[in-house]
Amino acid sequence: EKVGLREVKEATAALVRLAEANHKRELRGAHPLRVPLNRLFLGNPGTGKTTVAKIYGRVLKGTGHLSDGGVVLAVASDLLGSAVGESEEKTTRLLEAARGKVLVIDEAYCLHGSSYGEAAINTLVSLVHNEPGEDVAVLLLGYEPQMKRMLRDANPGLQRRFSLEAAFRFADFTDAQLELLLHRAAARDGLRLPRAVRKAALASLSRERVQPNFGNAGAVNSLLGRAKTALAAR
Repeated sequence: EKVGLREVKEATAALVRLAEANHKRELRGAHPLRVPLNRLFLGNPGTGKTTVAKIYGRVLKGTGHLSDGGVVLAVASDLLGSAVGESEEKTTRLLEAARGKVLVIDEAYCLHGSSYGEAAINTLVSLVHNEPGEDVAVLLLGYEPQMKRMLRDANPGLQRRFSLEAAFRFADFTDAQLELLLHRAAARDGLRLPRAVRKAALASLSRERVQPNFGNAGAVNSLLGRAKTALAAR
């Protein structure tokens, strides 16, 4: 069972229900309702965005929207060239490689603000239309403020293809969820953390959580790594 992700789980369940409703509509001879496959995944690191992207691919394959359902992982820099025309070529090749799959573009907001990045955005807009039969789903991942800024200032077509209203939002983990993550991570390493150690670890994570771009699961793993190093040095 994945920790947290309540809203994401609800959105995924709604997608499955929509697919089931479309199947019934087709049996009646009615036109199916449009299903937006391309999504924004918004949130801090370590909140499960990549894990959910893999689940999303399996769901879309199961509902017949993707032929493969696998995931192609990329970061914004993978779309950027260093000469005129290279960004367009790289973006096109990446979309072709993701045919039938989910293309995940992490740190997507880094595409905004340079001529090469804008060329990549324009190529995405020209090749991705959210139309039936495209056989590809594109996910843009990143921090919500930066992603909103990109949608506001970049090619207007980007907003039509990646709706903020349909975004999956990944909240930071609560203290209770961080404690569960810590317990699971320690158990995987065969460690049993005394109550006092757990309390101190959670206090440290709570202090980190108020800082921008909190790492969530990554912060838990980092803290546990420091603890193991300290234990080994004793």
